[in-house]
Amino acid sequence: MLRKLSGFLLAAFHVRTYVQKEVNKMEKVQGKYETLFIVDPSLDEAGIDAVVNKFSDLIAANGTVEKVDRWGVRQLAYAIDKKADGYYVLINFESEPSFTPELERIFNITDGIMRSIVVRLDK
Repeated sequence: MLRKLSGFLLAAFHVRTYVQKEVNKMEKVQGKYETLFIVDPSLDEAGIDAVVNKFSDLIAANGTVEKVDRWGVRQLAYAIDKKADGYYVLINFESEPSFTPELERIFNITDGIMRSIVVRLDK
């Protein structure tokens, strides 16, 4: 009887250790990313704020926003849609890898976004 009980306790310990390792792996799935996007400067100030808030809220709903850095209006290296300037915004965030394709899709279909990029930061 004692042998069966000790065998059961040992098996329970191994299961608990395995589960803890899996939980730790799941916690590490979150990655650090940054996204830089260019908003059409022909939008008024409220329109630009609405676009920036839309994406910072979207990212916050699917992860954690670490920093929103508004660079303001800057000259583009080349004209995009016959526009020489753009309003640059950089957002550092943490999320699951499955969120980044959805974020890129939403960037592509949003009016007022001229260009965007999402990059995973090194560890």
